[in-house]
Amino acid sequence: MNPVLIIGRFQPLCLNHADLFSQAKNLGELLLIGVGQPNYELAKKILPPKNYKLYELSYLFGYEKVKGWIDESLKDYYHLVKPVKDLFNKSLYQKHVESIFGIKKAILLGENESTYSCFNSDNYEIIITKLSTNYHASDARKEILNQGFSNKVAVKLTQEELEKIIKSETLRTLL
Repeated sequence: MNPVLIIGRFQPLCLNHADLFSQAKNLGELLLIGVGQPNYELAKKILPPKNYKLYELSYLFGYEKVKGWIDESLKDYYHLVKPVKDLFNKSLYQKHVESIFGIKKAILLGENESTYSCFNSDNYEIIITKLSTNYHASDARKEILNQGFSNKVAVKLTQEELEKIIKSETLRTLL
């Protein structure tokens, strides 16, 4: 059976991510999770200043924090979490991910068609799914900005993490 691959930033881990993990469990015995990692040096060279600032605001929590959330969420299911650095080059992305996970074939599961459009469907079964939870981490961050909390987050956030989200979302509204 092919492994199931999910790639995302998980900023923070939300109920829609938990729903995605649940669907993945029904598709395969091994869940591979790629946690998107910023490539600030390259981004600064190719993005206009406003877009670069938005890019910076997209990565609030580092790999170890996100990996911890995922590991806790999937503690009873066999999974492998690895960082996947941004390339800004769709033609290189498939080989990049293959080298990180040591795979040549997988079931790709997610809702981001842009990410999975980088993969050759001859080697990958690509499942663009509808989630029962119809929102994204960005919606949870906006709720946190407006209410100080969100019921859409799948992990317990510390006060410091909530404040980091509020600061980031406040800056985002000013751009």
